[in-house]
Amino acid sequence: MIFFLCFESCVKGKMGGSDDKYLKAIMTKFYPEIKQKHRFEYIPLNGKENYKNLSAKVKAKLHEANKSSSKEYRVILFLDTDKSNIDSEGKNEDIKSFCEKCDYSLAWFNPDVESVLLRYMTPKGQSFKKPASSHEKVEKARQFASSFLQKKISKSEMTVLYVEDVNRQNNCSNLLSVLDSVFHSCGLLP
Repeated sequence: MIFFLCFESCVKGKMGGSDDKYLKAIMTKFYPEIKQKHRFEYIPLNGKENYKNLSAKVKAKLHEANKSSSKEYRVILFLDTDKSNIDSEGKNEDIKSFCEKCDYSLAWFNPDVESVLLRYMTPKGQSFKKPASSHEKVEKARQFASSFLQKKISKSEMTVLYVEDVNRQNNCSNLLSVLDSVFHSCGLLP
């Protein structure tokens, strides 16, 4: 089985992007057996608006993958709601419709991945400061991955990632709900 994990950020230069670092850390921490036994391809969209080009990217990756592995695959998009952006509501509905039409799964971070995951990892009593520059976002994602993998925490403790209706609550995601559902539908989780 191949899982295509598609994310919003760009992956340029030596540093790469930030979103894939968060996803890889979560997959390693909470789904190590699945990650070990199945293939995971991380596909950057290079911007949320580029979701319409995703099918072509998936087909190209599938063509490469079919030379050596299974034809079974699932596509999961991980996007920010960008609630502070007035134009985001309509775009988010378009993306949701696109995913339904293509039978892709969709996980949201409200308002964005940094506000959800970095805020969660901020020690109590310290104020959360969202990274501003691309360089700072990548560095914070690296720090998150390192500390998150070392921290003793169970999936059930990550309630901030099990929120079903992310539009009703800030600083949350449905990430683990979506991943659990996808892996369950593939027979990989009970």
